[in-house]
Amino acid sequence: MLVMTTNIASREILENFARAKTPQAKIEAYETVKKIARKNLGKRFRPEFLNRLDEIVVFRPLGESEVSKIAENMLEDVSKRCLKKGVTIECTAKFKLALLRNGFSSKYGARPMRRAIQSMVENQLSECLLSGFALNGCSLSIDFNEETNEIVVLNKSNERGVDRKKSFSLALSGGIEDYDDDEEEEEQEMEDEETVPRSANSSLAKEFPTPAFP
Repeated sequence: MLVMTTNIASREILENFARAKTPQAKIEAYETVKKIARKNLGKRFRPEFLNRLDEIVVFRPLGESEVSKIAENMLEDVSKRCLKKGVTIECTAKFKLALLRNGFSSKYGARPMRRAIQSMVENQLSECLLSGFALNGCSLSIDFNEETNEIVVLNKSNERGVDRKKSFSLALSGGIEDYDDDEEEEEQEMEDEETVPRSANSSLAKEFPTPAFP
């Protein structure tokens, strides 16, 4: 099975879902974006190619609840890797909220969360392990101090000679602002394509629509 993805009409999808506030409005928005996506696909790809696709699925944008679940899975993966080093970790609710604030982007999906996990969890744990702050058998708690804007790692073990707390300044590099640079490029590409004379295949596509795009 071959699965292909594209971000064609992603801006329109986000805009339509952003305006939908009620469950019924979201259902209507989904039907609207499906039509928009199919229309844009028909402009960008030849009908011979589209006709060979068995199914076309339009995904809804990820919300905070979905990204939060993805973050939980990523944190669980980090925890399993730490267990191999003999270190257990747990994250407080305040830290998870800070992680979501820095790793959520309605435009870029789950990728900013992957970067936030690295900049807010993995980098700090690596330093704790390399510096000897976290030893085999230690239990760590990762918290967030909103007043100082710091990530705080607490060593819950009672071993002598081991510092109890280590703080890290929060680097606001996990999330990505939804700039419009790529949207401008996409608009320019669409304008360039519209200036190119349509081929005979495009004319045939209008006269004989494919099953995927009636």
